[in-house]
Amino acid sequence: QSRPTSSAAVDSKMLADALALVRYGAVDLDPGIPPRLANAGSQHLVIALHSRAALSRLAYDLDAGKRFMLAHGLVTVMFIHDAGGQRFDARNAFASGGVLEDPATGAAAAALAGMLRDMG
Repeated sequence: QSRPTSSAAVDSKMLADALALVRYGAVDLDPGIPPRLANAGSQHLVIALHSRAALSRLAYDLDAGKRFMLAHGLVTVMFIHDAGGQRFDARNAFASGGVLEDPATGAAAAALAGMLRDMG
């Protein structure tokens, strides 16, 4: 069972900084799922990408990622791709925890589910 979830719009500066960190541009984003903050006890930035190929390119500098996440109070930056049929592929950048990626995070999954519910 999850803690209560919430979600909110992302500040444009935070989004621009996140995209610069991972070298993605507006062209990589999925216009059907706007970037959002999602929370289920910890704060996650969720960024939807238009393709699985874009998702597979995820790479960033660990130290720069940690500075970014700590400055914004983020546990992860979750990059997702809508694979259809209510299925999502996800990669969770987890520099705040000292690793490039967290392969399985229930807190992030609960936050994502709450965010998608909030979006209808």
